[in-house]
Amino acid sequence: MTQRAITGALIVVVIVSSIWFGPAYFQYLWLLLMFKGFSEAQGLHAISAMRKTCILSSGVWLAACGGFVATGSSALLVGGCLLALFLFFSLGIVDFKEESREAFYSNFSKSLVTYLYVGIFYTPVLYIAVLGPSPKESLLLIFSIMWLQDSFAYLGGRLFGKHRMSPELSPNKTWEGAAIGLACACGVIGFSTNYFELGEPLALTLLVLSVGIAGQIGDLMESFLKRSFNVKDSGHIFPGHGGVLDRFDSVAVGSIVFLVLTL
Repeated sequence: MTQRAITGALIVVVIVSSIWFGPAYFQYLWLLLMFKGFSEAQGLHAISAMRKTCILSSGVWLAACGGFVATGSSALLVGGCLLALFLFFSLGIVDFKEESREAFYSNFSKSLVTYLYVGIFYTPVLYIAVLGPSPKESLLLIFSIMWLQDSFAYLGGRLFGKHRMSPELSPNKTWEGAAIGLACACGVIGFSTNYFELGEPLALTLLVLSVGIAGQIGDLMESFLKRSFNVKDSGHIFPGHGGVLDRFDSVAVGSIVFLVLTL
């Protein structure tokens, strides 16, 4: 527990500092996290047959994201990501063998799911950091929602939790804890409306609720992915927290909802 708390505090300091000193610091930090995320996704099922395809496609996707950070061109980002998908399917077709098609279909589908999980869910955060409305305030708001609701959901669940959300996927999460986490996140951020100038108080509250719920779904999605591949953690880069996919799953999914609601 002590190790987890120390690591969590360091993550908060690094993320907040990178956002506070300027969007560029956070953008390059997130690119590094995406790189590690792709690496973790490829290692979830250890399928050597698709590893080369995943590595090459991930490289193209990351290059597109890097070019987007450098130029701010949405066309470059979309075009690069589509090229990465085209490359993934093209290499898969080349590797197809009729005599082992069942194994190929299994390898291909698992690789595609993990590959798209990182690419699709982690890219919107980068878009917000580059072209989003008030990038600094938006990023701080998204991370604050997740950290607040996670902390209060843990405390609320320990004190009042009785009904589990999904015993098979995440036995420690309860409906009571989730509700308390969301309520506390809304309450704390509600007192900070002077800083988060992203709408009227009611609109901001609805935004926090929507992003918070999406974040909780993202957390369960990551648990489902790990259970599907029979692994406890996606990685070990963060002691006590697991890997990048374990730590930032809620932020990744919540950012998509944030982007949709604020465009």
